[in-house]
Formats: sequence, structure tokens, C-alpha cells
Amino acid sequence: GCGPKEKTVKIAVAVPLTGDMGTEGQGLRRAVELAVEQANAAKRFPYKLEAAPFDDRADPKEAVNVANLIVSDSRVVAVIGHYNSGCAIPAAKVYARGHIPMVTPAATNPEVTKQQLSPDWAGPKMIFRVVPTDDVQAPFAAEYVYKKLGKRKISLLHDKSPYGQGLAEEFKKTFMSLGGHIISEDGISIGDKDFKALLTRLKSASADGLYFGGLYTEAGLILKQMKELGMNQIFVSGDGSRT
Repeated sequence: GCGPKEKTVKIAVAVPLTGDMGTEGQGLRRAVELAVEQANAAKRFPYKLEAAPFDDRADPKEAVNVANLIVSDSRVVAVIGHYNSGCAIPAAKVYARGHIPMVTPAATNPEVTKQQLSPDWAGPKMIFRVVPTDDVQAPFAAEYVYKKLGKRKISLLHDKSPYGQGLAEEFKKTFMSLGGHIISEDGISIGDKDFKALLTRLKSASADGLYFGGLYTEAGLILKQMKELGMNQIFVSGDGSRT
């Protein structure tokens, strides 16, 4: 009991572990735990690593609470997270003030990392990402729809989140610059289940397709209800709808 103790440092995993996005978050948690296990087995570092999961519930306010908890633990040396752009943007400010690096595996809104260039940014530039940003994927989608598919009239729909709305805005910017027309723009709320009234209106708007900025939870329902309404317009979305 009086012998030397092995030094342990923590890697925080700040992702949604419950709720509609829990499946994604649990997968990320397991991936980090596997990486930590392999690093410890290989004795890659002169100390033991520990993965410490935190549930931000995909809620920006809870993400800030989680970030403050993480910063208060002196054994945390880095954060893997957050999954959602709406959570990553405010949480990043907390980590920077606490001098803890954050690496997001999924947040694609440019502001996640771009905010570090602001003169108001407090702390070092320690926020990183491993995925392309929305100002890369959305313009690519717009060019594909316009040039490859030959569509000229598109309805926009987003979930009002920094991710979804930002994605839709980037698509709109590029699509219109190519000569395309945005027939309508609408926002839904995350967690909504019934989109038939909105889709019925979009069906009669004579658009060639629908571009959706949002996540798979709503995207799946929208696709299902489009089919039920007999809509033959194309459906295009971003990486958040891939599941």
C-alpha cells in the first residue's frame, strides 16, 4: 500500500451517450476506449491512459456544463468531442480557457475551429477536427446537383441547428452562384416526427428536389414520408444523414 502508484491521465470523451444521438456517441466512446486499451497494452506512454466518458445529450447547454466538469479535473489532458457542431462551438471556448486540447471527430460547422481566429478568443488555439467542413461538402453537393443531375430548382430544409442551418446556407450560396433557384426555405425542430403538412406544400412547389441540412433521425422520417406522399423529387443531404 505504501509503494509507488502508477500515474494515470484521462482522455475525456464528450459525446451524446443517451437520446436520439446516443447510438453515434456510444460508438465513439467504444472507439476511444479501444484505442486507449491498445495504447496501454503497447506501453506507448510512460503512464496509463483512462477514457472518461461524459454525456452532453447533444444539447449545447449541457455541453458547456460537461466542458466545465472536464476542465475542473486536473487529470484530464485532452478531449475527444463533441459530436454536434452546436455543442462543439460553445464547449471549445471552455476548453481553450482551461488549456485543454479538443479534437472533434464529427463537428463540421466551420465556426468550430474558425472562431479561434477571432480577437475575442481567450486562450491558445487548441481546437482541432478530423473531418471536412460544411463549406467543403455543401458546395460539392450543390455542384453535383446542378452540373451532374441537371437540377435547377431546389427547396431547402434544415433543423435550425448550427450544423443543419450552416449546411443549408453553404449549399444555397453555391447553388445560386451557379444559376440555380431556391424555391423555398423552411426550418424544422430537432425531435419533430410529422413532416407531412410541410412536405405536401413542398410537393406542390414544383421544385426538382429537396436539400436537407440535419441529422439522420429526422432525415429518415422525411424520406419515409416523402415516399408515402408519392414525391419523386430527389433528396440530398450532408454527412449527418448518412446513417
